[in-house]
Amino acid sequence: MRNVNIWKKIVLVLVIIAALAMLVGGYTYYDFIYPGSFWVNIAMAMENCMESLLFNPVLPIQDIILNEEFMAGIDAGKRIIILFYSLAMVLAPFVDILIIFSVMDSLLHLFVGVGFKKRRILIVGYNDKVRKVIERKNENGKVYLWTDYFLSTEEERDLYFKNVIVKMNGFSLGDSPEKYEKQKSKFDKFMKRKNITDVMLLDESDAKNLQYYMALSSCEVCRQRTIHFYVHNKSFEAENMLREFFDVKLRKSLNLAEDSKAHNTHMDLRIFNYDQIQAEILFDKLPLYTGNDSGTGDVHLLIAGGDSLCRYIALHAMNQGVFSPNNKIFIDIVNDDIDEIQRGLSSRFNKELVSYVNNEFSINSDKIDGSLTIRLTECSLMSPELISVLHSLQENGAGAFTYVVLGSGNADENLHTFRSIGADYMFALGGGVPVALRMSYSAELKTYLSSYGWCRQIYLMGENEEYLGLDSIINLDEEAKIRTYHRTYDDITNAKVFAVSKESDNPAENEILWNKQKYFARESNRALYHHRTVKSHLYSDYENSKEEMQRFWAQTVVDNDNRDRAWSNYLLADGEYPALLDMAKTEHRRWSYFMASDGWRYSPEKDTDNRMHDCLCNWDNLVKKRPDTVIYDLISSPLIMNE
Repeated sequence: MRNVNIWKKIVLVLVIIAALAMLVGGYTYYDFIYPGSFWVNIAMAMENCMESLLFNPVLPIQDIILNEEFMAGIDAGKRIIILFYSLAMVLAPFVDILIIFSVMDSLLHLFVGVGFKKRRILIVGYNDKVRKVIERKNENGKVYLWTDYFLSTEEERDLYFKNVIVKMNGFSLGDSPEKYEKQKSKFDKFMKRKNITDVMLLDESDAKNLQYYMALSSCEVCRQRTIHFYVHNKSFEAENMLREFFDVKLRKSLNLAEDSKAHNTHMDLRIFNYDQIQAEILFDKLPLYTGNDSGTGDVHLLIAGGDSLCRYIALHAMNQGVFSPNNKIFIDIVNDDIDEIQRGLSSRFNKELVSYVNNEFSINSDKIDGSLTIRLTECSLMSPELISVLHSLQENGAGAFTYVVLGSGNADENLHTFRSIGADYMFALGGGVPVALRMSYSAELKTYLSSYGWCRQIYLMGENEEYLGLDSIINLDEEAKIRTYHRTYDDITNAKVFAVSKESDNPAENEILWNKQKYFARESNRALYHHRTVKSHLYSDYENSKEEMQRFWAQTVVDNDNRDRAWSNYLLADGEYPALLDMAKTEHRRWSYFMASDGWRYSPEKDTDNRMHDCLCNWDNLVKKRPDTVIYDLISSPLIMNE
């Protein structure tokens, strides 16, 4: 099925040549036999053309050649026309076969994706990881693949049966301005013709994905309607460049929209990493706090192996773990090469908030309350010293592990580590600990591993990215909820107190508002969404606090000339709303740790372009300096609770 488009072009050219040759040749013959009857001769020539394509020509070439009077009476030009007519008659059967092939291929394209009409996804780039992503469950839409990777006929056929249509085997921005603009125009036309809703840039090169996004997001179609871009990246540096480019384009787009009084900027972007997606799914499926029932809220997370996965789990845990100023979060990363992990984390953290001394990251600023420590220990998972290393980590101030992730890309290493831990009974907590293993799912294996007494709960997250499908990356339900949360934020902070109505649940309006946000604001909303399981645990008795919330809204609606300030004063009144105040403090702490994990630092003047924020401080300072912002912390927990 490869090069189907080329075959279609060949079919079209041959059909045009054959049809013209038969029409002109037929008319030439009929005009000689029946001179002066122009329209009659044209009609007979057309009938002959149609019958010829059905293998039953009215005017066979033999009849023409055997007509001696006709052959003797035509000039050289008409002889050439009859020659082309003869060739067309020879080509007719082959043209028929090609037409049948083209029609069947078009029908295949028509029925591929029937029942999956929610999205129309274009994937640029193809490699082993992309193949595994496509092989997984795909319920989001019809998929088109552009790639310069050589696909065998068998592989392309398999993709067809997975609702993936290979449209062409080459995608290059070109080596010259002319080729660059030509390729952009080609892409723009394709996007419009196929009504593409999502573009996934999945090349293994960060530089190529960056170039692709810069070019494709500038196409005309992206100014006419919202195209959702999902860009894979492997380095924080490439992510930062994408963010900066996006924010610059957004600022220009907002200015243009304001000048033209338009409403939508038509801009959306999600920068992702496969390990980042897995970390989000992991903590959604197996929440971080489930391993400790002591009530202290302390977490001691062990991450053994995983390189990139180590980093993203640690960063995601920063958004999950700190409940109060008193609970302690220890994250121990054990790997045979900690230098790469250290460089990756160092490039993410700002030194004013997070220090790195003796293989240990820790919060070193009074701007954030709470206790978080990330320790790096170099040790092979197959080493006999592993058990003694793990014992030492538990005894060195952090206590027993409350959560374990075995994330090596080598499943044998994960299984060996699991058996070593189980054989030593090293965990002090009687209830056992939750364990996540990077292994392909097997019901029998999960049952067997769950039989270990120290293992509280098992989650098998797959190996080598095969656990992720397109619907894990383009999660429509998640995207809709995140946008709804953001819309409700905006409504409430603008005094639309009863915005939890049908009006606020308008996807089109949610999308318009979302498209006006800078990239960091979008990621902040995502982090809030992924904290919902933690909030459900923290406020399991939230039903008892609903009366407090209803009373709070009723009081603030009555009299709030300066709404933000008034709301803050009501909330901060001593003893009046203790549950809401506790929720607000927890949310501000969570937000602060999320910002720290994303490289932000405190500054008296807010500068989002350079990741400086005046609210990145402890609760007491926030109340003193920016009490008008307390409303954001107030509404997030009830918002999540009432989803």
